Amino acid sequence: MKNIYLFLSLLCFAHFASAQMQVNAYARVTNISGNSLQLSQVDETFDSFEDGEQVLIIQVQDDVIGSNTANNSSFGDLDQILNAGNFEIAQILSHTESAGTPISITLQNSLIRPYSTGTNSRLQIVSFPQLGSPNYTTTADLTAKAWDGQTGGVLAFEVLNQLTLAHNISVDGLGFRGGAVSRNYSGPACSANGVYISSSDEYGEKGEGIYPNTNPNYTYARAKMLNGGGGGAHHNGGGAGGGNYTAGGEGGRGYNGGGNVCPAATAVGGQSGLALSSQIAPNRIFFGGGGGGGQQNNSRGTSGANGGGLIYIKAQEMISSASCSGITISANGNDAASWTNDGAGGGGAGGSILLAVNNFNINSTCPLLVEANGGTGGSSLSSPHGGGGGGGQGVIFYSSTEPNSNVLSRTTNGQAGCNNNSSPCNNFAGSPSGTNDDGVFDEALLPLELSYFKAQKANNKVDLSWGRSQTDQTNWFELQRSANGLHFETLTQIPSQDQQQHYSWTDESPLQGQSYYRLLQIAQNEEQAISALRTVYFENGALALQIFPNPTQNELYLQLNQTTDGLQLELLDIQGRKQSIQYEKEADLYKIHWNNLPQGIYFLQIIGPNFHQIKKIQIH
Repeated sequence: MKNIYLFLSLLCFAHFASAQMQVNAYARVTNISGNSLQLSQVDETFDSFEDGEQVLIIQVQDDVIGSNTANNSSFGDLDQILNAGNFEIAQILSHTESAGTPISITLQNSLIRPYSTGTNSRLQIVSFPQLGSPNYTTTADLTAKAWDGQTGGVLAFEVLNQLTLAHNISVDGLGFRGGAVSRNYSGPACSANGVYISSSDEYGEKGEGIYPNTNPNYTYARAKMLNGGGGGAHHNGGGAGGGNYTAGGEGGRGYNGGGNVCPAATAVGGQSGLALSSQIAPNRIFFGGGGGGGQQNNSRGTSGANGGGLIYIKAQEMISSASCSGITISANGNDAASWTNDGAGGGGAGGSILLAVNNFNINSTCPLLVEANGGTGGSSLSSPHGGGGGGGQGVIFYSSTEPNSNVLSRTTNGQAGCNNNSSPCNNFAGSPSGTNDDGVFDEALLPLELSYFKAQKANNKVDLSWGRSQTDQTNWFELQRSANGLHFETLTQIPSQDQQQHYSWTDESPLQGQSYYRLLQIAQNEEQAISALRTVYFENGALALQIFPNPTQNELYLQLNQTTDGLQLELLDIQGRKQSIQYEKEADLYKIHWNNLPQGIYFLQIIGPNFHQIKKIQIH
């Protein structure tokens, strides 16, 4: 059904080329147990989660604020980054649904990186569809669902061979949300510079960042919210810009009741959204921080702007149409609106773009612009009040050398808003830190991923073969084998070759009975990834068995072709934990039963004097 739906969607959008097209499904992960993920807030409007398909797991927010929660300028500082920004590609083994909506997903393998699912954490799973077969040409502008505090903000897909860009790809303003403008409130001028946190909307609201605020007492006033910009205080303080690779700019100082802005000592503008450059890496990325809201008393302030979202594209080659006015791939922060008399909002920070693409062949008549820029702070177009701070720049990662033939890459800081109506402006809010385009990186070590892994019987041997993506940075492979699927031995180690995608090795002396094979990838930065298991069975001529029924509910029968003394039976869950079972023997038939085991995949170990076999069963 999914492929039919996607095909119809493509046809529909082909008739309306100006429309924007989405290709992802989203869900919040509320719990992780081994390979199993519990889901909520599932959105399958444009795609669905299906067995065998790939997904992107990303820690959008985590409890990174620590004890930095007092009403002072240290509020919103980073305590520990914890798992914020961690992400990886995984594959769905199976899933369960309720009323047609997925409620849990079991992955082929355990997740490589650590993740958090607590109250002050937001972990998201996003479908990672393959578009085309193997080539794909865009039929409409591509975009994503906007981040809503639970899911969204990510556009991710793979094209196995050639991706032709005939339309724009954008997640502009789909990342962390900007803070709201305050209600009308006329406090004394330059009087609230010491109010950093508040539950009152007489102050501008803080922009959103990598800490998910659940405390209403932290919502408003000057302090940043990690990389979210602080709100303006009274009166007429400007909101600060959000941060990502660089910090946002401070909000304008506010109205002093006369002909100037507040002095620095009593400034009431929001604090800059933090720079995350020390934490950002090819396997740790963030949405752009939202700008803080301005403070108003004449209904003329403006809200903070949203930050940019995340784009992750994998392709062998990226090309552009034969002729066009230009194509963009963008994760820009939004500009804040300008108005008069009151405090303006801060600009949103640029988001993040990852392009795991080996070759770029961009036509000179259809050039490509890749950008993750900060948004402009709003201006207060009147006598000196508080303009909004500019949004910080985002980040761009290329897995190969940065393309420069008909491709322009940029991550620029957003401009600061003006505090007055002078022309040209002579009094600005704060500008973001850092140098433009510092956020562009190439030859990045993106997450490891196998194209395939196979184990096939060949006479009395096992031929093992696998392929890797040309975009990954595997240093070497380690082939491992197990008799029980739990304890593995190393068979061989094989170095990865730069230009080699396909590998093979033969197990000359396979085990009798059931064997389990897996492949370990080790990257240049020592990150590791483990493949899905592959099984091979060699009949040993001494013992044959059957199990039935399978699937089952609370009992199982084991039929042997001979009477065997000293047989031991063990039932293990998918994490390898032994479960309590009872069994009785009658000649060559064993009846096995248990009480109240959860639904799922289990493994029955049959252990005898000269053999060890494992059978997978499903309990429903």
